[in-house]
Amino acid sequence: MSQRRCIVVHGDSGIGKSTLLRHVAMNAAGRQVPINVANLQRAPGAIHHALIAQLASVLEVHVQSRPAIDDTLQLLKAAALRLGAVGGKELARVVAEELLNLLKAKLGPDFGEPIGKVITEILRSEDESLRGKLENASEIGTAEVVLAFAEEVTNITQTDMRLVLDRAERLTDADRSILLDLIELLPQKVQVIVGLSTSKQSDVQFLSDMILSGAEAVAVEALPVQVIQEWLNEAGLTRPSVDILRRVTAGYPFFLEQAISLVSAGQNVEDLSPGAAFQELMRLSWNTLSPLAKTVGRKLALFRDCPPDSFIVKLLDMDQLAWSAVRDELELTHIFIRDAAESSWFHDRRRDMIWKTLMVTSDRAEAASTALNRLSSWLESERDIPSWAIASMPDLLAQPSLLQNLPQSFVKVTELSTAGLAVLLGLLELTERSENPESAFVETATLLTYVSRLAEMESDPVGALEELQTAKFVYTHSEGSQSITTTTLPDVLTYIAILGRMTTDFGRWPVPRLASQLFNQYFSPLLKGFTLANFGLGSPALATVAGETQKAAEHKASLHDTLSMPSLALTADLEGRTFYLGAIFSAEEDRNDAIARLSEAAQALGRANITLNHVLSVPTRRLRSQRFKRLLRLGKVDTLPAESYNALTDIERAGVRLSVTELARGMMNDQERGGSGLERSRGILIDVESSSSYLEVHLIGDSPRAAEINIRQAKLTPFKDPLFMFKLRGAGFVQASEQVESFHESLGSPANRQNRNPVEETVDDITKRLEKFNRLLSPVLISFDEIEDRVRESRQEVIEDLKSLAIAGYCSVEHVSSVENEELRILISPADAPWNGGYHGILLRRPGNGDAITVNVLTQSEAKVFNELEETESPRLEGWRQATYAFADDLVAELLGYKYGDVHILVQHKDN
Repeated sequence: MSQRRCIVVHGDSGIGKSTLLRHVAMNAAGRQVPINVANLQRAPGAIHHALIAQLASVLEVHVQSRPAIDDTLQLLKAAALRLGAVGGKELARVVAEELLNLLKAKLGPDFGEPIGKVITEILRSEDESLRGKLENASEIGTAEVVLAFAEEVTNITQTDMRLVLDRAERLTDADRSILLDLIELLPQKVQVIVGLSTSKQSDVQFLSDMILSGAEAVAVEALPVQVIQEWLNEAGLTRPSVDILRRVTAGYPFFLEQAISLVSAGQNVEDLSPGAAFQELMRLSWNTLSPLAKTVGRKLALFRDCPPDSFIVKLLDMDQLAWSAVRDELELTHIFIRDAAESSWFHDRRRDMIWKTLMVTSDRAEAASTALNRLSSWLESERDIPSWAIASMPDLLAQPSLLQNLPQSFVKVTELSTAGLAVLLGLLELTERSENPESAFVETATLLTYVSRLAEMESDPVGALEELQTAKFVYTHSEGSQSITTTTLPDVLTYIAILGRMTTDFGRWPVPRLASQLFNQYFSPLLKGFTLANFGLGSPALATVAGETQKAAEHKASLHDTLSMPSLALTADLEGRTFYLGAIFSAEEDRNDAIARLSEAAQALGRANITLNHVLSVPTRRLRSQRFKRLLRLGKVDTLPAESYNALTDIERAGVRLSVTELARGMMNDQERGGSGLERSRGILIDVESSSSYLEVHLIGDSPRAAEINIRQAKLTPFKDPLFMFKLRGAGFVQASEQVESFHESLGSPANRQNRNPVEETVDDITKRLEKFNRLLSPVLISFDEIEDRVRESRQEVIEDLKSLAIAGYCSVEHVSSVENEELRILISPADAPWNGGYHGILLRRPGNGDAITVNVLTQSEAKVFNELEETESPRLEGWRQATYAFADDLVAELLGYKYGDVHILVQHKDN
């Protein structure tokens, strides 16, 4: 066998992959430990559960005495605590608990006490909230943590490790993605061998993906003629010929073994055609069963995965010994196969044929009804929903004829549209249940925005929500402009049926309390030192997240000045779902360290399919809210003369506004885009209601778009309807990649509307956004000694901005040149009265041949001399344009692109 760190053994179902894998696993080479094959399941998190089980098997082989277990337990405890202290790996402690519990079960009661003691020492009180992640970890990733433990186990055992996983074709889409990532993350001393059936086209594609990720492919092919002859000789058979057996079984060991058994029992397989061979062999096996075994086979065929014996004996009304006897008969006829983990259950293709072909409709209906009744009573004593129960749902729900004798809620589950199912999945992920009854509700707008972005829903999200209401799966309460929604699923069986449909439609289950899981597992360890956090799923602007976090801090700590409290806001993406987070820190150093850790962890987050989008730091230097207004003034930006405004239609005006917005977005840095809420492009929809007013809808999307809509024709009512913005999507006005930011009605005649310059309108809007964000921040503090450098730096930024505007055609090259060569002289003088802040300001401008900038802080006597020159209109001032400011702060603010009041001069200048 190759020494590549990942090998995928592939071939058709029944060809002998599992037999080969058992042989490879139990005949480990070199320093590897022989262990059993782990059969993968269909439930989310199957990858890491199988890996943990195999790590436990390796440790079981390693531990042969009480001293060995004591040493091993101490090493595992140290590894768990060390890994658990690393950012993003708190789950390591819970993985260690799972590993130790499995080891305890393997070693028996003699070792229960020392293992239990170590578990207690590893876990922390907050780890209780992490346990649920093990059931849904295919969504947010624990494979990296488990691999880290695998590396620790190789160090403890001083051996290389070979982990063997079979039936990868069962994996959910999410777990398939994790397996692809795992191939690239394997430690040096860990090898993983994966068995994959390629009987379906989707599995062939998965094989290709694994090879592209670095796995080595090993194909299992039909047995050669000489091996088949050896099997015949060992069975003492002279007929049928090797050629006939190879034709009937295609050389597949699984079919060949059964065919030889049937011939030995006197059956004839010589006349079977290759196409019908499997079904005929199956029928021959089935016909040899006793009536009791056939009855048991029919009752159990609904279950794709093996339930525990405790459930099976209740379902069959048998005691354990009777069930074991029937199971032996099913194994003997190859209806059941015993896997490497000593679990005996249907071969997938056998079970499928029994359920769909050998059982008639009435058989399936009775089997389903009996199974559900037993399952309902059995689940009353169970804490968690078992994956084998969910795996049985797709077959049941795929046959409407079975539903006549089943609960009405099952019929409703089958009738749900994909859009309705997506809304339900989103609601289950968004709900953050706690002791507070309000936590069971989700804002309806947040829900529909989340689902629209997640599923790129082209259909009507409101219609999907109403569909769920009709089915009585959710309850929505609306009052005024507010609306909230919660789940009202009637029972656990309906919930299992819904999870089964989600597995079929989306390839995954919902991750309950996803926002909390993301925060607790990934972001909380990276923040360290935060005093308050505000997080959730959705797509709010970073400025909004920062503002809401500040409000929460004000409510919590009324004695503190929250405007000076350091904080950050961020957004991250998890496979189409946007997570937002705002956090307050007690010290600016803690906040800066957190941002550094987030940056360093970006690659590790990416391995968990989390993309860190934007991080906004607050408080920061106030943003230059007047930046674009200053450009309008300095660059004389006005490509639309006033007399031409009336010639523009509303859509043309909207197009101009969007173009200017995109230009401004391109000129902004990340902090400015985050503070203004312009991280993504904008769109505008216009509904012209009458000659005196029109409705304007603002969109957030991936590209700018302006369009006309007719809400009256679509029978939509914009005001006092909390779901109006989502009904726009149902009417076809909003695209799947867009969300509605806001809407407003603008009054006034067309003449008044068209007399407004759309360029100035856009600049005013951006300015107001930046000014609003600046309210969160303390003023900019600047000393006299800094003014000249800051003004010079700002002047260079203005020139670069004007050049960008000139390239876009919004100002002339001459204007850029005149600003670039203008000479500035700034005079700051003490004021006579204290009310004016202490200092006056004077700005002198004149055309020049360079960018000369000087700043002079005058004494009282120097200021007096200058005033006398001004009064006498001295020739020394000829050619200079002069502007006087009552407050020197305002002069500096204007030159730097700030609003008056945003800048405070710190150091006082003393008169000579």
